[in-house]
Amino acid sequence: VSGWCRAEWMGCGCVTQRQGFAGGRPRPFLGDRQSEQQFLQSLDQEEKPLQKLLLEYFHHRRDNTFEVSDGFLHLVRQRGIPNRFRWLAWKSLSGWSLSYKASTWLAIERRASRRTLESVGKDLDRTFPAREDFDESRKKQLESLLTAYAYTFPRVGYCQGMNFLAGFILLISPPESSSSSSEHAFFMFVEIMAKFKAKLLFCDGLPLLKLYTYQFQALLESQLPDVHKHFVRENITPELYVTKWFLTLFTQPLPLHIAARLWDIIFCDGLESMVHLALAIIKLFRARLLRRDTEGIMELLSLKGESGLPSANSIVQAAVGFRTAQKGRGKPDTRLALLTSTWLREFPEDATRLRESRLALLGED
Repeated sequence: VSGWCRAEWMGCGCVTQRQGFAGGRPRPFLGDRQSEQQFLQSLDQEEKPLQKLLLEYFHHRRDNTFEVSDGFLHLVRQRGIPNRFRWLAWKSLSGWSLSYKASTWLAIERRASRRTLESVGKDLDRTFPAREDFDESRKKQLESLLTAYAYTFPRVGYCQGMNFLAGFILLISPPESSSSSSEHAFFMFVEIMAKFKAKLLFCDGLPLLKLYTYQFQALLESQLPDVHKHFVRENITPELYVTKWFLTLFTQPLPLHIAARLWDIIFCDGLESMVHLALAIIKLFRARLLRRDTEGIMELLSLKGESGLPSANSIVQAAVGFRTAQKGRGKPDTRLALLTSTWLREFPEDATRLRESRLALLGED
């Protein structure tokens, strides 16, 4: 590819793979030229109840402080991101501006193999079929994004499930021109797959998925023992419900606004935070789960329909509670690291697969 070698993004040479969550600050975005009064006048009726929060984000943008910092991360975790600022905040938290390369989209768009095109094509109509705004135009954008990714990262290619991640990003991205929206969404997808290591969810043998499921199961048993025992009696295993949550990063089947709020936490704390988020959902469903049999439990955990779902903020706050549940409140949960060590010992074959995948796909050992 002229001016931009796709080999840069394979193995350890990828700039997005070298960046830590707080390492190497992203370039700040241009400040907002609106005055505070003009900004307040631009708010619609639905936004006015969030006026105070919106002003905080307005000031961050105006002052070029949309960046990874303790204060900004605390704001995102505790109070969330208003819709009009979510894309900018995600760009900043992901380091998007460090990987974005202008004028490269046309060089890589639609250059995948016929086999990839066929595989992607089969999943287009399966992606958010109930959403009217995921129309033919969105499907074309999704096809372009996924085929470009498969071409650029042939070691990963395309796997079923990626369509929901990429489609979700397209739904959150601003309604710019079709080409520009696809281009910007593509680089965000690259960040999710590389820096946040979501590509490891799709590697052979699914070792990362198995690790997260193991961590979830162990914490369910220790933190919610009554639910765990009830699940054992009813033959409910994590593979029956949490696999779908993890592989789609909660975009299936949660409503868009709830999934977006959960992604705020993933952008702050990494992919591993999905374990705490899943545990939070179980905690909030606890009373109802304990009253139901196998069929009723599975119906509840399908997360279909919005009427009975916990609010997005209640899920996030419960997850943050699990994350800071160690002695001396406010300290990050070290149990996940301990459970990882145990898993590595107990499942050496899967541990080897995960280590090999990290080396091959991320340049990590």
